[in-house]
Amino acid sequence: MSKYTCSQIKVSQLLMGKYLANRLAYHTVRFCHAQGVAHCNIKPENILCGFDQVYLTDFGLATDLRHSTNKCGTRAYMSPECLGSLDTSLCFYNTFANNIWSLGFVLMNLLGSARPWREARSDDPHFRTFVAQDTTFFNPIGKSFEYSFILKMLCLEDRQMTAKQVLQALL
Repeated sequence: MSKYTCSQIKVSQLLMGKYLANRLAYHTVRFCHAQGVAHCNIKPENILCGFDQVYLTDFGLATDLRHSTNKCGTRAYMSPECLGSLDTSLCFYNTFANNIWSLGFVLMNLLGSARPWREARSDDPHFRTFVAQDTTFFNPIGKSFEYSFILKMLCLEDRQMTAKQVLQALL
């Protein structure tokens, strides 16, 4: 079954979201963070699904810096802190928190089958609505544990879950 992509596995999107979050949080993101490494480019194209494993690939942009000013990765999956889009002069961001944001955005795409905004920038009207805490416009999965869990991953940096907290919430 390792030759199949995530979209070909015969389970509901919701279960796949839990599966991906659990495997990515435990086997990859949490492990990387424990080793002092931030991936810096978590996106669907860098996630491979096997029969019982999920693999994170392409560590070409990975860093051992916990904080950085280097804006790297795929813009659609970058946190607003990484993009420097919070209308502040501060462009110094936490690379680990950026990974959690990216993982949350991947899960939102998977469960909702669409990206809620193009980029996490203040000039994107859908992102502005999200920041204003009106998240109902992109809630295709209803009020659920999964939805509130993903929102915690998509919090701005100071209120965001760590990879360890993501895993604990899934267990």
